[in-house]
Amino acid sequence: MGWDINIIGKHGLRVDDIKHTAEDLSQILQANIKYGHETHDEFIEYGEIKLCSNAPLYVLSEYSDTNACAINNRNLISLSLEPADSADDRCEIFYLSIYQEAFDLSFKNDFFARWSGFYSHFREDGNTRTSCGLKEYRTLSKKYVKAFNCDKIYHIADQGPHQYIEDKLDSPWNEVLNYINTKQYEKDFYKQHEEEFGRNYSEDDQGEESVVFDVASFMKADHPKYSLSLYDVFVDDFSDLE
Repeated sequence: MGWDINIIGKHGLRVDDIKHTAEDLSQILQANIKYGHETHDEFIEYGEIKLCSNAPLYVLSEYSDTNACAINNRNLISLSLEPADSADDRCEIFYLSIYQEAFDLSFKNDFFARWSGFYSHFREDGNTRTSCGLKEYRTLSKKYVKAFNCDKIYHIADQGPHQYIEDKLDSPWNEVLNYINTKQYEKDFYKQHEEEFGRNYSEDDQGEESVVFDVASFMKADHPKYSLSLYDVFVDDFSDLE
């Protein structure tokens, strides 16, 4: 199974009550939002934010051990958004997870051949500057970054070492960034799979710094540095698109 591309970042959505989150998302997406509580076998609807009768419809669900609407306790509750009808082409978002500070987003449109297709644009033999797919993907990403009051986002894969980053998204955002910048996600990945990969980290390795690949700087540079690892995290502030 191939690795897909996810976008993570720090959002500015109201998360004190699921209704407030639904109201914010309705304006951002220009969509109707049905919201409620998801259990193992049913969806308990709380209400719906109706923008207009012919607007696309998304479903916002909370997952928790209680029926509370607030998500003040990140360890108990997270929110997820997905189209009510996966075949509705008006819905650009395939899936959105919302935590206290972080979001995790994937688009319906597959602009690349999954993660390997995205990553290959930043290798020395890539075609980044002439890629229509990359430009469309970043333009769409930028739209949601601005709407979520986010100054930059991080492109990651949904599998492999990056999955450990996704597992940390219910933590404060500064802890997520530290986890990325210290490359702890890769260390944890190898630690769990040491028998499969035959690699162990020494104490000296624990302090190594991660190189987070800057997409906008790459696009603006006359002589850019290239991505060297499939496990790189790609940060993007879209400053080259201003």
